[in-house]
Amino acid sequence: AVERSHTPGPAGRAALEHASKLELSNQALLAELEERKRREEELVQEKKRMEMKHKIFERQRTKDLEELEKKKTQHELQMQAIQEEKKELERLREEVPKQGLAAVAVGSSGSRGSRFAPLDRMATGMDKGGDSRGSVLRLGTRCRYESATYGWMPAIVKGYNESDGTYNLDVKPHVPADKIAPPGDVAAAEAWPAGAMASYLSSSVDRWLPALVVSFNDGDGTYNLDVRDHADIDRIRARSLGDATASRTDSRR
Repeated sequence: AVERSHTPGPAGRAALEHASKLELSNQALLAELEERKRREEELVQEKKRMEMKHKIFERQRTKDLEELEKKKTQHELQMQAIQEEKKELERLREEVPKQGLAAVAVGSSGSRGSRFAPLDRMATGMDKGGDSRGSVLRLGTRCRYESATYGWMPAIVKGYNESDGTYNLDVKPHVPADKIAPPGDVAAAEAWPAGAMASYLSSSVDRWLPALVVSFNDGDGTYNLDVRDHADIDRIRARSLGDATASRTDSRR
């Protein structure tokens, strides 16, 4: 028997070639679809990450805004309190001089019950039977007042209260003597006078000692006290008549 050949003819070869091209095209489309799917998944994940970042940002932004609003409210309250304190200080600044002058006038006329020491006793620190070894700060004496709110601030003596041993200043009434110190950067004419009662913080015994002003050193702005030469103004405070026992020792601590 004669074996026949199965070689396709021209039409068959053309069909096979077309089928091969279709297969390759189909594989390329499948690969493109897979790539698109992968990119879509990446975009979805990126979108989720962006949404999460946006939520975190919004939460932080809201928190920051709330904190800023809280600080703003606190600042406004502080400013309001400061303004009220300033108004109170201005009111006292206006009232105290009037009260001090009226009290001095009453005291010098010999009336009893005055809240301030009479002018002659303010100048000498003496009353009948009193201590003659020192004087309280005179009316008009410049000083520094240690405010709990504003720290050290300049002030002027407007009166002395014998009832409680405090001073009335132009910035505040009834100031304890230990809150009053000599002023800085003053001429000798404006310094605390000789004989003024003071307290000195001794570094050797680590306590406040009763003292008297002897003189003012114009060169370095210090004071010579009966307990210490060239005492720095930051270690000096005023002293009331209630603590009128001045040191009599000759030693210079």
